[in-house]
This record gives sequence, C-alpha cells and structure tokens, in this order.
Amino acid sequence: MTRSPRNRPTRTDGTARPQADAAATRTADAGRGRKRWYAGGAIALAAIALALVVATGGTGTTKQASPGPADKAGSFELLNGGSGTFDTYRGKPLVVNFFASWCTPCLAELPGFERVGQDLQGQVGFLGVNLKDGVRAGQRVVEQTGITYTVARDPDGKLFQSFGAVAMPTTVFIDAGGNIVDLNSGELSAGELRDRIDKVLLS
Repeated sequence: MTRSPRNRPTRTDGTARPQADAAATRTADAGRGRKRWYAGGAIALAAIALALVVATGGTGTTKQASPGPADKAGSFELLNGGSGTFDTYRGKPLVVNFFASWCTPCLAELPGFERVGQDLQGQVGFLGVNLKDGVRAGQRVVEQTGITYTVARDPDGKLFQSFGAVAMPTTVFIDAGGNIVDLNSGELSAGELRDRIDKVLLS
C-alpha cells in the first residue's frame, strides 16, 4: 500500500508538482543567493580600492614624515652622468620631487615646480628624481616640461623606498639641517607647492 505524500506542492491546475520542480526552485534560489553575495563582495572590494587610492595619495595627500637625515639615502646617480649626495644641499632647504615618464600627474606638475624653483632661487634648492625610467625617457621629460634644476636617476626605486614613498608623484621637503620634515603624495599645483614650502621650510 502506497501512502499519499503529505503537503506535496501542487501546480495551479491542482496536480502534484514533481520533485524535480522543487529541486529546480531550490537551485534557482541558491543561484540568486550567490549573485547577491558576489554583488556585495564587488561593492566591498570597490570601497577598499577607493580607500587605498586615497591612502596612497592618488588624490594628493600629505604623509607625516619621519624626522631623520635625508643623507641616509646615500649618493645618487645624475641623469646626465656623474653622481651627487644630499650633503651638497646642506645649509639650504631642499625640495625633492620624484617623477616618471609614465606618470601623467608628474608631467602635469613639473612646469609649476620649475616656476616656483625659479622664484625661490637662492632660498630653496630643487632636485628632481626620475624614477624607474631609462636615461633617454628621463631626458625627454626634462625637455618636454622645461625643468632646469638638477635631476637624479632612481632606476630601481631604492631612493624612492628610502624616503618611505608609496605613490607617484611624491615630493619630499628637507630642511636646511638635512632633515626630512614633510612628504606629499599626489600632484601639487604651483600655488600648493609654494604654500607648502612657506609653511614647512621657510616659516
């Protein structure tokens, strides 16, 4: 004797729904659940990515620099040959700007750096550092942007890392005693650069 199934789902026409229909419904519900989970995960990842952009200076942020001598980075190679050291700049504040041919914000801010450097000539030194570029690529940037101050090379990024920099462009502010006093990640306009110099180097 076969028992009648209890509470078996029925179709709208009153006939019993096959178990396959119930299984299909459960599969569809599970699929919708996974889609909601994936959507939620994507939103969370997007929020994390945005936070990282802001934290690393993608929109222009100031990082609290660790006090210490800039000359801990040692000597550096000059773009046009030879070498230099940070000791050369002792006795005068120094602005160190990291740039690269592949960094669009870097190229945008360099003409402004040149103008401010010319305005403050004799008061503040300027040193450009071409990051992870070949010599010719670095020279092209200098030609295109018109900067005339000294430019060093950092082909392997060691100098960049020694300053604790994490994003491009990065500008480091060093006082007359050779100590790092401020670090900015992100593009600076000529006005913003001048204000920062007045605040942390000339005040």
